[in-house]
Amino acid sequence: MDALINLLERFTALDIDTITSGIYKKDVVQKFIIELNTEKQIREGLNAEGDILGFYRSFSYAVSKQRISGNKAPFGQVDLYVSGRFFRTFRIIPRTGGFDIEANTSLYGDDFELIYGNVKGLTDESKGLLAIYLVDFIKKAIIKELLR
Repeated sequence: MDALINLLERFTALDIDTITSGIYKKDVVQKFIIELNTEKQIREGLNAEGDILGFYRSFSYAVSKQRISGNKAPFGQVDLYVSGRFFRTFRIIPRTGGFDIEANTSLYGDDFELIYGNVKGLTDESKGLLAIYLVDFIKKAIIKELLR
């Protein structure tokens, strides 16, 4: 009975912020978050609020963008993808209680966030996908802490 009480005491003493902060430091988790932000959202033409980034003014440019391999945004919709250089500036900064996403939004001169809104962040849909992805990481981390 003492072992069960001890286990329950350790369980209630768990600091979930510390556990998740450690998980957000993992390269595989950071890569997943960045892919959600860049490939799932921006490449599909959405900002962090899930709003459409905008539309290209030039019809001929929209046609040429549509022909690019891997284009995911609907025809004519801005996706902020040219060479992938902007997407490679994305970084995850773990912090207590979560993480921040940093990127060089002024890489090409004009600040993308002033033009298109918040592009560094996850939509509600992406947050749901991240939560599902993190379940096993969290379970393993909790078990590891309880067995210490």
